[in-house]
Amino acid sequence: MQDTYVCIPKVEFSVHKDTILDTISRSQIGTITRYIEIPWIHDSKFKRILMKIRWNTGIASYPLLKDRIVGGEDIKLVYNPPYYWAMILGKK
Repeated sequence: MQDTYVCIPKVEFSVHKDTILDTISRSQIGTITRYIEIPWIHDSKFKRILMKIRWNTGIASYPLLKDRIVGGEDIKLVYNPPYYWAMILGKK
């Protein structure tokens, strides 16, 4: 199974890496094999997250989630209902 790079384009800078990783872990969509934080250049209150994800092929929604990301759409990752982060296809 090939890993996919995904991006969360906008996260408040105060959000800790562990919070993001825990949220993804609880969602059971996959395992993060690489994690990079990139500060926004024009607004220091935000950062961009780039991750390499190994998809969990054991969940029923796996094909839909991966096809959606690879097809250029986003996935909404709920971290504090009703708040969410949009996850999109990232670039290496």
